[in-house]
Amino acid sequence: AKYEADLVQKEDEINALQKSLITLEMKLENSSQELEGETELLQIEVNETREKLRSAVEEVDEQKETIHSLEEELNRCETRRRDLEEDLKAYQGANDELKLKLEAGKQELKSEVERLKTEFNEVIQAFEKELVQTCEANEE
Repeated sequence: AKYEADLVQKEDEINALQKSLITLEMKLENSSQELEGETELLQIEVNETREKLRSAVEEVDEQKETIHSLEEELNRCETRRRDLEEDLKAYQGANDELKLKLEAGKQELKSEVERLKTEFNEVIQAFEKELVQTCEANEE
């Protein structure tokens, strides 16, 4: 009878342990399902973050290309500006030289006009003198 009582007690313990095992297996299954759900959510979040990162990297790459293109255009503009400045200096130098030549030509022309006036006046005076002498000679 003592063995039977021990046996019943052991069977009760086994039943209790089996119930406990079933409960723990159910909890484990629930926890596993919850973990799978959380894992799926985390995987979705990871995928979304990766997509955002990829988009951000693409946008940065596009901006880098745009910046590079703008820098090249700026360099071309700077080169063109320097070329135009050099051309302007050359044209200003040529313009200044032409102004000096024009001024020298004006001075030379004024001198020639003055010389011709003087020569003309001398010819007129000589003509007048000759005319006066001719008139005086004719009167005598």
